Amino acid sequence: MIDRFLTIGATFDWISPALSVIDELLFGELYRFQIEPCRYSGVEIARALRKKNVNAKARMVVDGKIVIDVRMKDAVKAQILLNTWKVPVLNPLPRKRPRRSGRKRLYHCKHCGTRYKQWRNKCSQCGAPM
Repeated sequence: MIDRFLTIGATFDWISPALSVIDELLFGELYRFQIEPCRYSGVEIARALRKKNVNAKARMVVDGKIVIDVRMKDAVKAQILLNTWKVPVLNPLPRKRPRRSGRKRLYHCKHCGTRYKQWRNKCSQCGAPM
């Protein structure tokens, strides 16, 4: 009887989404790490991150995965710490591609449409000033 009541009550779960919205309003954008079960609990991981000045909150366990919310500005630091502690993260941060140095951007001439480099003062084809 109690199990049936809990399954029915779980369908009307409004507390978790409300808390997520409030946290996002108070703390800014959050990144949600999903962690495989390991030798550390979610509370232990969140405490260890807080000791390293990363604002982290152990939220819940969903489908056997530990969910930890971290401020977006601290997410890179948290990812590095989790990797050094060998915590199995299921959704690591996406890597940003490094910017190519020394590559000049090409612009289009308004008159003839020829592509030119930024350091030129006039179009090489039509001679129009840029």
